[in-house]
Amino acid sequence: MAAESKSTYDDVPYTSLPFAQTHPDRLASLAVLFGLEPPSVERCHVLELGCASGGNLIPMALTMPGAEFVGIDLSSVQISDGQAVVAALGLGNIRLSAMSITDIAPTSGPFDYIIAHGVYSWVPDDVQTRILEICSRQLTPSGIAFISFNTLPGWRTRGVIRDLMRYHAAQLAEPRARIEQARGIADFLAGGVAAANSGYETLVRSEIEALRGQADDYVLHEYLEETNEPLYFHQFVERAAKHGLQYLADADFGTMIASNFPPEVAKALVRIAPGVIRQEQVMDFLRNRSFRQALLVHDGVPVNRKITPDRLRGLAVSGLFQAEERDFDIRSNDVVAFSGARGSRLRAGSGITKAAAMILNEFWPRALPFGDVVRRAKAVLRDWAVSSAGTDAEAEATLAADMLRCFGSGMVQLHARPSPFSAAPGDKPAASPLARLQARRDIRVTNLRHEPVQIDADLARLMQLLDGTRSREEIDRIAIEWAIASARTTGTEIPEEPERLVKDRVGVALQHLARVALLL
Repeated sequence: MAAESKSTYDDVPYTSLPFAQTHPDRLASLAVLFGLEPPSVERCHVLELGCASGGNLIPMALTMPGAEFVGIDLSSVQISDGQAVVAALGLGNIRLSAMSITDIAPTSGPFDYIIAHGVYSWVPDDVQTRILEICSRQLTPSGIAFISFNTLPGWRTRGVIRDLMRYHAAQLAEPRARIEQARGIADFLAGGVAAANSGYETLVRSEIEALRGQADDYVLHEYLEETNEPLYFHQFVERAAKHGLQYLADADFGTMIASNFPPEVAKALVRIAPGVIRQEQVMDFLRNRSFRQALLVHDGVPVNRKITPDRLRGLAVSGLFQAEERDFDIRSNDVVAFSGARGSRLRAGSGITKAAAMILNEFWPRALPFGDVVRRAKAVLRDWAVSSAGTDAEAEATLAADMLRCFGSGMVQLHARPSPFSAAPGDKPAASPLARLQARRDIRVTNLRHEPVQIDADLARLMQLLDGTRSREEIDRIAIEWAIASARTTGTEIPEEPERLVKDRVGVALQHLARVALLL
């Protein structure tokens, strides 16, 4: 989040991270689901408004060398930090500039994808209008804009807490002192309402408990900035329409699906809230939703909201499935329960879906084209002599429907391009250059799935060897030298056969780096 306040973002830079949901690969995948033909991801032009130090944009530029990227932010400090990273990586397809959103020339662009994550609610009305104007005028005809914003009704309780924190901290000018006082008054509020034993107490204490785990930069920029305007979803859609833009989808696809509610609630939603906008607005009330990630396209773009399984044919799928029964028989017609990311679950009785789960696990974290998943799953069924419950077309339709349900629950991700990484270490392992650079100073790095990943100090040190020039034997030799030197320095007993022990550990570490998408 990088709003239009120069001093605070220079004094306390916002932690700049990758946001997978903003990646053109994700945006294009959603567009395909809704019957659109999005711009090519590999050769697209991308603009990010409020890019901070490029933590979201630089990883895209690294893995998409045929695309062009422009990032702007008002904070010259953050832009300078980002430019240093760009220079260190030798990237020529990205430009970061310190400037205001209101100063973007109407002639710049056009852009296939425009990203404004953590900006819209945090800037004044004139800048909000300018964001929508930029999307309207400088988005290509088939382009997609991503705009996130704080939304009601969920932000009402947070707004009460924010008002108190700003009121109490207003007596101080120094940002760190303001943060400390704001945290203190929030803790006081949590304790003070406890005796009330009311619904208000529950809401307030829940919000403040979550706030305690947030970094100082988040507290300052989310709760203490002058501007933070939440609005209802339908209000945002109405504003976008005035600029010739229509709502396509939420980046979190599962939040759009009424069937994620209990059946009786889902049926009532369809009856009382016809139309996608009204239905999603009512769902926001049911969830007390506080944050949205809206995708916009031009008004004239024909959006087909009847999502059919055949839309998956142009996409790839990635997912990790954990069978709740350790040993299940793929030949059985028994229903098998799988669990996945975000607490998602799938109950599968069809052989092709069970086989697809096995295939996707085997290739994780890489994405496989849906057609390949179908072909490989059928081969597994043939190898196990599993009789088909229908025609090949029926089996494919069954699998597509199950994968769409998995996408709606967050168990799988859909992709519009091949995975830019390896699922296994090669003869000369190479880690992401960006992650290697980040690992020199931090244990949080960006993987090649555009996600932040935590590593330990040992992995961070090992990654410095993974530049693609060293063989496994050379890496093992250096790691053995490190281990023996460390044991001598600390006075630790050197185990018997240290070479074998270290080689095994290096092998495990390399496999782990591959599983978290850090190897090219």
